[in-house]
Amino acid sequence: SESAMERGVRNARLVIAIITAGPDDDSHYFRRPFCVKELRWAIDAGVKIQPVIRVEDKQKIGEFLSVAPDDLKQLGSIDFIELYP
Repeated sequence: SESAMERGVRNARLVIAIITAGPDDDSHYFRRPFCVKELRWAIDAGVKIQPVIRVEDKQKIGEFLSVAPDDLKQLGSIDFIELYP
């Protein structure tokens, strides 16, 4: 449930956000309502967020963040970890 997800995020020590574009606009990470909610819950609770991105998308971080809501663009100040296949 949404409330269980929120409790899980708020009680976590770290939230790992795997940032992807997805196969279409609606599946972009920052356009998925629960992905955005999880990030906001983490920020509100002071939980550290670690963005992760596929190594082949490293050059697209700015493009991905341009889709993020204004209050989440601060994720750009965090070093993204690259995920190798």
